[in-house]
Amino acid sequence: MPEITDANELTEISKLKQAQLAIKEVKSLDEIKRLVDQSEALKGYAKAQQLSKEILDDITEYNLYATRQLGVISAGLPKAKSVRQNSEYQTAVIGVPKSEALSLAGIDIRRANEAEKLAELPETKFIKVIADKKAKDELTKTAVIKEIQNINRETKRQGIPIYQPSAFNGKYDVIYADPPWQHEFSDRGNRVAENHYPLMPLEDIKSLKIPADDNSVLLLWSTAPILEKAFQVIMAWGFSYRTCAVWDKEKIGTGFWFRGQHELLLVGVKGSFRAPEAKNRVSSVYRETRRQHSVKPDFYYEMIERMFPDRRYLELFARRKYSEKWDVWGNQV
Repeated sequence: MPEITDANELTEISKLKQAQLAIKEVKSLDEIKRLVDQSEALKGYAKAQQLSKEILDDITEYNLYATRQLGVISAGLPKAKSVRQNSEYQTAVIGVPKSEALSLAGIDIRRANEAEKLAELPETKFIKVIADKKAKDELTKTAVIKEIQNINRETKRQGIPIYQPSAFNGKYDVIYADPPWQHEFSDRGNRVAENHYPLMPLEDIKSLKIPADDNSVLLLWSTAPILEKAFQVIMAWGFSYRTCAVWDKEKIGTGFWFRGQHELLLVGVKGSFRAPEAKNRVSSVYRETRRQHSVKPDFYYEMIERMFPDRRYLELFARRKYSEKWDVWGNQV
């Protein structure tokens, strides 16, 4: 996008289709930031010069496309990944980690998260939101972002399936679960769990028919305030509590008694499932900086496979499929 020095050059911004196609080809974080910043400066210029609403809408639309592409690039940046080194699991990074890459480009994490929200919506729906706001004469960046956040949130809420894991073919001897717990209280703001995924009441979680083998192990995520609920789920699913591990997230979160910095991975056993061999046991504490809301480190998949090799692995309430070794069940996969 060229530098703008006078009002006449603004006519180039009206060639939106060509400009939007060009934006989608941008892969450089520095370049996309330049385009976002330039379009925002251009919008301020247009307002100061009292240019037409049509031109202002074109600039806003261009800025939204550039911001969305920023979100696409940001979401694809590499994150810390646990790897095995000298028989120990340590945190490593393939390429420049996301936080460092954003910092080097002069992009704060809040701006990147806002852009990623735009990128979450499929492009066809993104285009429709812009068209609808234009038709209603309501096209502003704030209005579009708010509308897309509402759509994303509603889509996730409507996506809660009342399904039973018994639909799986067979049973599993290793079950890994991160339920969408419904807390009795929470802090306000965009970090509230319900803003990220739909929640389930305790009784609904307990009533699920888990396809667990007669001899199996359950690894269940819980936060400190809901431990009592987690123990109820362990028993309701037919397991007996054995022990727990701690994930130190290295960053302080929210909380009323303590500001939480850790989560607990509870272990329950059904039947005569045996503990891992001594050579496959790891420390009960693992440290890795938390990422997006509720995303757990890859380390724990690797840990489970190491502790219980050559088993049938099932992840409940999954948000992605870690590898072909794992079967998954969840409304975000």
